[in-house]
Amino acid sequence: MMNNKKTVNVLLVEDNEGDVVLAREAFRRVSSDINIIHIYDGEDVFDYLNSKIITLPDLIILDLNLPGVSGLEILQFIKTTEKIKDIPVVVFTTSNNLNDISKCSELKAESYVIKPIDLMEYFDVVSKMNKSWLQNK
Repeated sequence: MMNNKKTVNVLLVEDNEGDVVLAREAFRRVSSDINIIHIYDGEDVFDYLNSKIITLPDLIILDLNLPGVSGLEILQFIKTTEKIKDIPVVVFTTSNNLNDISKCSELKAESYVIKPIDLMEYFDVVSKMNKSWLQNK
């Protein structure tokens, strides 16, 4: 029997290696059909999204606090660039700053999620991201 499930691509923009490991494990738990593309540095996101990549990500998970270029600048770039503006962006950050939340809403982020500290909550949040943004891809 063939597996007809399509692999979905998630672009994870995150500079904290611990969070990268957690995200990979959490997505692995919810589906084997998710390919995580990890970018550490904010500036590298521009290079990646401007490249002649064959397949655009189905979802972008974006931290706000990044080296080089901030997550807000990346979000603005994504939402104002024609070929990528419709890719859903989930801001996944430790910031509970009301200005950050407001700015992300203005820039049309699909969701703003404050990273949970508890491991099981973290897995639960990733499971909800999968259900909300990836299951119908």
